[in-house]
Amino acid sequence: MTPRTFILAAALPLLLAGGAPAQDQPQAPPPGQAQGSVPQGNVQVRQLPPNVTLQQAEPEVVVEPPQGQAKITVERMSRKEGALADAGLSRQDLVGMSAVGPQGDEVGEVKNLVLGPDGRRIDQVLIELSTGFLGMNSRIVAVPWDGAQIEAREKRVRLQQDEEALKQAPEFTAGADTQLLVPEKEG
Repeated sequence: MTPRTFILAAALPLLLAGGAPAQDQPQAPPPGQAQGSVPQGNVQVRQLPPNVTLQQAEPEVVVEPPQGQAKITVERMSRKEGALADAGLSRQDLVGMSAVGPQGDEVGEVKNLVLGPDGRRIDQVLIELSTGFLGMNSRIVAVPWDGAQIEAREKRVRLQQDEEALKQAPEFTAGADTQLLVPEKEG
């Protein structure tokens, strides 16, 4: 093996491993030496271990205690109320929506919601029916929440009863313990 081959063979793994910095400009040979010739003498090639320093900082977390007692409430929603929330609507958005019968014919308007005894779940939907000549008279009937289907896209409530069945239903009167979503105005 010639000295040139030895130097290349020893330096090749170092160059492939990225141990030697790449040079942009070729260096000129020392004076008195022809280009392409290798200087005579001992050449030692050492691979240095990588110099890597890792530092880990402590995470900065600020925890402030709650004022008073912390309270977490988990409430179950009915499927209808979940669908209402998924559509971006609230219970209050139901009030004023059009109410239609099973065939899609308009029968009235949602006037209010009756909440259950716990005050959290919807129990009934109050529908204002227009009756009489040109809708001059109106009356309010209660429809079970289970009998109403929310059509969020159309912004209406579809009922299982048709207009004739709703006209035959008794008029709604609020009792002392009735909880309405929108409180009635006294006057």
